[in-house]
Amino acid sequence: MKTIPFIWREEGSLVETLSQPFDRLNVHLDRIRRPLCVWLCHRQAAATQIGSKMYDVAPRIEVGVLEFSKSKDRHDNELRLDVPETFGVVVAIEKLIADVEDVSAESGIAFKNARGDEIVIVAGAQPYGLAVRVPWDAPVPRFDPEDCLSHYKRIAMD
Repeated sequence: MKTIPFIWREEGSLVETLSQPFDRLNVHLDRIRRPLCVWLCHRQAAATQIGSKMYDVAPRIEVGVLEFSKSKDRHDNELRLDVPETFGVVVAIEKLIADVEDVSAESGIAFKNARGDEIVIVAGAQPYGLAVRVPWDAPVPRFDPEDCLSHYKRIAMD
C-alpha cells in the first residue's frame, strides 16, 4: 500500500509545532463559506497554517492530504474561533488516515482534551477544501469532510 504523508517542508518537527498551545483558530472561507485554510494561532509563536492538497489515486478518484506550514501572520481578519478556556489543554493529537484504493493518505488531524472533546480539521468534500469541527458553540460552516469520520483510521502523533 502506498502512503501519502502530511506535507511539511519546514525546519523542525511537525508534531512539536502542533503541540504548541493555541488559543484561536482563524478560518479562511471561500465565497460560499466553505473552509479553505485554517491557522492555529499559538500563544508563544505566530501560527501554523493548514490547507489541503489533492492527489489522484485512481482514474476519477482523488484524496485530500493536509499541508502544514509556519506562518508569521495570525490572519486576524478571517473567521475567528477563540478556543474557550473550558476546552482545556490538548492531551493527544491524532492523524486521520484515509484508505482509498491502494493508498493510505494522511487526510486529517484531531486535537483531543482530557474529556475526549476534540477539534477536527480534515480534507473537505470539495477539492482543496477543509472541514472544521469544534466542540463548542461557534459559527462554523457545515462539517463536510471528504468521508465519514468513522471511516478514517486514527493514529497518535508522537
